[in-house]
Amino acid sequence: QATVSVDAGGGLLHRRGWRQAVGRAPLRETLAAACVRLAQVAPEQALWDPFCGSGTMPIEAALARAGVPCQSERRFAFQGWPTFQADGFEAWRASVGQERTALAPIFFGSERSEETLDGARMNAARAGVEAACHWMSGDFMTHIDAIPQGAAVLSNLPYGKRLSGGAGLEALFARFGECLTQRLDLDPVVVLVGKRPLERATGLRWDTIGSFSNRGTATRLLRLKR
Repeated sequence: QATVSVDAGGGLLHRRGWRQAVGRAPLRETLAAACVRLAQVAPEQALWDPFCGSGTMPIEAALARAGVPCQSERRFAFQGWPTFQADGFEAWRASVGQERTALAPIFFGSERSEETLDGARMNAARAGVEAACHWMSGDFMTHIDAIPQGAAVLSNLPYGKRLSGGAGLEALFARFGECLTQRLDLDPVVVLVGKRPLERATGLRWDTIGSFSNRGTATRLLRLKR
C-alpha cells in the first residue's frame, strides 16, 4: 500500500500574503474570512472590531466588501509544473482582478497596544485597504462615540489562553456587555470566543452560529440576540 500526495499550493493556504505583522494571539486569515461571511453584515454597513489586534477581521471584511479574490497574487507550486498553462492562468487572474469595488472608510479597529496597531496599519496597506480602515488606539470603551450609528460589530475576543485571563477577562467581558447595552443600535454583534463564559459575564443572550478549531483551541462564533 502507498499514499501519494501532491503539494499544488506550495505553502500554507491560509496565508494571504498581506499579514506580515501579527499580534500576540493572531487569528488565521481564513478563519476571519469565515467569520465575516457568517456575520452577514449588510453591503453598506460600517464594521467595528473592538479588539482588532493586527487588524485581521477588519481587513478581511474590507477585502470581501471590495470583491478582491483571495490569493490572486500568490505564486503556487503548480505554476512550476510541466503541464501548467501560463497563458490561461494569467487570463483568469486578469479577469478576476479587473473589478474592485471602491470602499468607503467605514472599517474600524480598536487596540490598546500601539505597537500592534502599527502592525495593523502596515497590514492594511499591504492588502490595499488602508484608506478604508480607521485604527483607534486605546481601550475600546473610549471609542464608543466614534463608531457610526447602526454599525456591525465583529471581533475575535481574548480567550485567556495566551493573554491574561481569570477575573481580569471576566471583567473585560462585563465591560464589553455594558458597551453593547449602551449602543443598542450596533447590530449584528458577532464574536469568536473560547471556553470562557462570555454569556454569563455580559449578562446578555447569544446564539451559537458556528464552531471552529483556532490553532487547536475550540472556539464558538456567537451572535447577540437583540
